[in-house]
Amino acid sequence: VKDVQPLQVTLQLDLDPAQDRFEGEATVTLALGAPQSVLVLHAQRLEPVAASVTGADGARLALQVEPDEATSTWRLRPPTPLAAGPWALQLRWRCEVNRTGQGLYRAGTQ
Repeated sequence: VKDVQPLQVTLQLDLDPAQDRFEGEATVTLALGAPQSVLVLHAQRLEPVAASVTGADGARLALQVEPDEATSTWRLRPPTPLAAGPWALQLRWRCEVNRTGQGLYRAGTQ
């Protein structure tokens, strides 16, 4: 059994095919099976803009984002450990459009 289980993801991308960058937002509904002092997620080449969590009581907490390029992850740290139970994780980021077939990329035209 996982201590952090994603239940639902809502994703919004702001894309302009003429631009080399894009922005994204995600809300991830989480079920925490045990208290968590850090959340780790994959974030290859993403530049963090904002991260927060909202508890069942409606209280919103800002998260400190620690990008780790070596592992292509973000470590998200709340000011105090998150209690077990339901949480909504909100993320915002920017990123370059890739030139290769990985992540969001631009296909060449012939």
